[in-house]
Amino acid sequence: MRQLLQDHLDLHALREEQAARTQRPLVVGPDRLARTRLEMGHQRQLATLFGTVTARRCAWRRPGTANVYPADAALSLPRRRHSYTLAQLAVLESVRASFDAATEAVCRRCGPVIGKRQVEDLVVDAAADIDTFYQARFPTPCTADTLLVLSVDGKGG
Repeated sequence: MRQLLQDHLDLHALREEQAARTQRPLVVGPDRLARTRLEMGHQRQLATLFGTVTARRCAWRRPGTANVYPADAALSLPRRRHSYTLAQLAVLESVRASFDAATEAVCRRCGPVIGKRQVEDLVVDAAADIDTFYQARFPTPCTADTLLVLSVDGKGG
């Protein structure tokens, strides 16, 4: 499975490079500045449930600004080194036991793809949205001016 994922990433990188050479798309970064310089051969490691793979991608550059990697968005790559599924497994194992036990459980299943510190960081990242989640679950109270509407089909029980 690891090799299949690696082959998929390699094929995606090859197609990205071919498209970049022929089409030269306009790439704009989060700062709304165009990146006009293309640099091929950038890569990053991605730890997954199947082991670690390498994602090659094109970097779009502009002097004085950060590189933009459109392939990261196209492949839904996480900000960190660990895949979303691996992060989810680490968090689930951490809830069940200690960070040490969670690290051992993940490494027993996936190989040596994560350390205790990374498990701790992934749990902190997963917990970052808890307050927002609960605020969205509890609606604000209605006022006297709020219109309440019911929809009934009238068929009975």
